[in-house]
Amino acid sequence: MTTADLASTILWNRSALNGAGWMSCILILEGGVLELRGDSGTVFRSPVSAVTARITPPGDLEIRIAGEPARYRLTVYSNWTTPQPTPRQLLVLREAQLRTGTSQRAQAIIPAWRRALEESGAHVVGRRGHGPFYVIAACVVVPAVTVVLLTFATLTAP
Repeated sequence: MTTADLASTILWNRSALNGAGWMSCILILEGGVLELRGDSGTVFRSPVSAVTARITPPGDLEIRIAGEPARYRLTVYSNWTTPQPTPRQLLVLREAQLRTGTSQRAQAIIPAWRRALEESGAHVVGRRGHGPFYVIAACVVVPAVTVVLLTFATLTAP
């Protein structure tokens, strides 16, 4: 176990076009190797030195493996339509967390992955901080301010 080792449940969006392709997975970083496991087996397994991770504006974790065209978009934000981890996945998670000495707190998963990947030598790019707040600001606050400014401009026009 190193200080950067980590294991958690995570959702993988398999569809680049929409959110209909969510799959519950276990993401494990152990001994310098990053692995994404679905219920049917390993999705990818790569040395962390070949990993580029990007934190997207909504707060997702996007993983790219050197030499592979695929991107893996991972998130912790779920709703009633996203699948829950299976008993088999929870068993794999418990075993990995015992080996790595980690536990999972839903509010801190993406920041924890950022730290663990950086400490392990992965190339990590993208924003820091709280992704949902960025989305709220972009989708609610900015349009509201725009409406207020346009209303004020209309009312004060000659």
